[in-house]
Amino acid sequence: MEEARLMTNLKHPNIVELLGVCSHLPEPYIVTECMKGGCLLYHLRNNENALLNNVDVLFRMCAQVCSGLAYLESRKLIHRDLAARTCFVGADDVIKVGNFGLCRYVINDLYVGKIEKNIAFKWAAPEVLYRSNFSSKSDVWAFGVLMWEVFSCGRIPYGRMNNQQIIDFLEAGQILEKPRFCLNEVYQLMTQCWTRDIHQRPSFKSLLTYFQPSG
Repeated sequence: MEEARLMTNLKHPNIVELLGVCSHLPEPYIVTECMKGGCLLYHLRNNENALLNNVDVLFRMCAQVCSGLAYLESRKLIHRDLAARTCFVGADDVIKVGNFGLCRYVINDLYVGKIEKNIAFKWAAPEVLYRSNFSSKSDVWAFGVLMWEVFSCGRIPYGRMNNQQIIDFLEAGQILEKPRFCLNEVYQLMTQCWTRDIHQRPSFKSLLTYFQPSG
């Protein structure tokens, strides 16, 4: 119900729209618009050959997700569960951000959550892993990983590394390698999202200017 209340106030072309709530069953259900293409992760995997031959489409996917996140950022909302699996493909290949169960409103751009064992390590920023500190900048880190997913057509970030290996990998100052078909400029954008100092990471508003340059 909290998710439904939050979604009621969200109106953006790249945010999954809430249509209603069914509360007359043993458990309430959220009813959203139909996203006929399913989740972005499986869309990438199912169309790998076609997509890798058209990187412009991959770029536009990232641009649409960034647009939705810039909207959330402007509303002082942090998603906290951003990944290709929580974005969806609608009509005309429109990409929309969904799954707002962990989304939170923040006043000073900081939400300190509980240290959870089931945290999505492969999308989590260092400050989330170490201190469970969530902010728009931790969403930016996750967006960089999502971009990596998009340009690798749904491959698993960090491969078969376990949680501790991921922590060791990040503590050593390492980052995900550039996907094979990713342009250098796009990979540089990913690396900006993975800056350890959160104050040096770009905002979604500034990232959006890269995807949608003026003129």
